[in-house]
Amino acid sequence: MMIFMLFAVLCTVFGLIANFLRKSAWRETEGDRIQPQTAVTRAFDYTDNDPPPFESPRYECTMRNERFAAAFKALNHEIEFVPDSPEALADQRDADRRFWGVGAVIAVIVLLLYLFR
Repeated sequence: MMIFMLFAVLCTVFGLIANFLRKSAWRETEGDRIQPQTAVTRAFDYTDNDPPPFESPRYECTMRNERFAAAFKALNHEIEFVPDSPEALADQRDADRRFWGVGAVIAVIVLLLYLFR
């Protein structure tokens, strides 16, 4: 019976300490919390769209409201990524050149290390 009482007291003490630390952490991190989503933030999703290596970064916007999406597209049509556009093809060619250039530099370094080891 004495062991049970000691166990119960220890559990209670540790529970109170854990509760105190939980409340303290909640208060101290109040400014770092993400605000709850609103109707606007739920309707608009702005995410990264990872391009192939060395290409310019792109972003993908997803919207639930068709009218809002059409207005957004009309305002941003000049920066919209179109895969077959001349700008996108030029960006892809530049990325290919950079990719093969970096590969060539690495191959030369490996070859030199192999020859002069």
